[in-house]
Amino acid sequence: MGEWNENALLDSLWQKLAEDSRIAPPHIGLVMALLYHHNGANLSDDFHASRKKLMRFSGIRSVTTYHKYLGELVKYGYIRYVPCWHPEQGSKFAFAFD
Repeated sequence: MGEWNENALLDSLWQKLAEDSRIAPPHIGLVMALLYHHNGANLSDDFHASRKKLMRFSGIRSVTTYHKYLGELVKYGYIRYVPCWHPEQGSKFAFAFD
């Protein structure tokens, strides 16, 4: 995917988040953490990230809160998530651009 398409996808994501009344600051923090940890992969590609790193980056301090907002982002259709309990690998994520 070219740079322009990546920017268009990112713009679309931010616009969708801004217009969604269900989205709260912790959702935005978690999306920012996910964007940071996708490590330069195409936005439409899968990537791995650990809960610990995502919580630290997003400022979420409680595991319960992390899972609440992560679950809502999945439910609202912003991300796809496949949990992994391997401490080095991290769970698999992808942004949902459907």
